[in-house]
Amino acid sequence: MTGLVQQLQADALDQSVSVSTLLRKVKVSAVKLGLSDTVEWADQELKGYKEEVPSYRMVRGRCMGLNPYHGWSVVGGDPKIVEALSQRALGQAISSLEELTTGDKDQLMVTLPPKTVNGITSSNPGCQDVAIFISQADVLAIVDHVRNLVLDWALNLEKAGIMGDGLSFTAVEQRRAEAIAMNIKIDGPNARLNIGSIDHSHNAAD
Repeated sequence: MTGLVQQLQADALDQSVSVSTLLRKVKVSAVKLGLSDTVEWADQELKGYKEEVPSYRMVRGRCMGLNPYHGWSVVGGDPKIVEALSQRALGQAISSLEELTTGDKDQLMVTLPPKTVNGITSSNPGCQDVAIFISQADVLAIVDHVRNLVLDWALNLEKAGIMGDGLSFTAVEQRRAEAIAMNIKIDGPNARLNIGSIDHSHNAAD
């Protein structure tokens, strides 16, 4: 029976395997290896981020207002405010992001809080609604980024001699994983990725 690490590698390379499914296997592997940071990361990707969102989940879109006679158009106002609104954090569960990538629309609409909408519409006569339009390709890039993080992690586990046997890991593999901290860990607002004891850190938005 193929071990979990090789399963992860094969699944990460198989586009027909959803990233949600991939992350559940990451969670199982991380729990069995005692890697709490990776468990936490997988949980947040699966359930959604309640607080800080890593930088690779930040996207830039266009702040658009809806005029009942002319349709959607770019809103006016303070350029700094419009620019700030155009940058959005997508903290939804990864399954929600995957769902957004399955449609045939090139542009996706992100709603804004009512208070923000009211502030924009008050300075844009005739505007009845406001939303941020983002590219579907940007959402797909987030999903692919997570897939790549998992692949890198699984490859580094193999390099460290941690393969698994079926759904289990030996006591030696567990101790080795804990000793060299084979974690996928997203640190702070810069979302730096640390895998293993070797420095593989890079800006996760790259």
